Amino acid sequence: MKESDMGGETCGMCEIAKYRMIKYEIEPGITVDAGKCKKCGEIAFSHGVVKKIEAIRSMDSQQRSIVQVGSSLAVPIPAIFVKKLNLKAKGRVFVFEQGGNILIKTKLV
Repeated sequence: MKESDMGGETCGMCEIAKYRMIKYEIEPGITVDAGKCKKCGEIAFSHGVVKKIEAIRSMDSQQRSIVQVGSSLAVPIPAIFVKKLNLKAKGRVFVFEQGGNILIKTKLV
């Protein structure tokens, strides 16, 4: 059985019906495979998916809104990162695109 496949297993809550596979949004824009009980609606995740969810939620991330600054767009850097990385106003960072993601680095190395 694949780590994300729960389809056909008996529900752990009602112990009557079987799970059907669905896509479940755990965070805005982050969707995982899950099982949904056909009777009681219980949502369940395989062990592998739970480990991935825990890894995502343990990341030091914070959601921010994109703001317009002149003709450019900007994203405010959370204070926790400013302090942790000792960033200063007018300091420099390096911005890259990698695999559809934006990376911000304080050093090129």
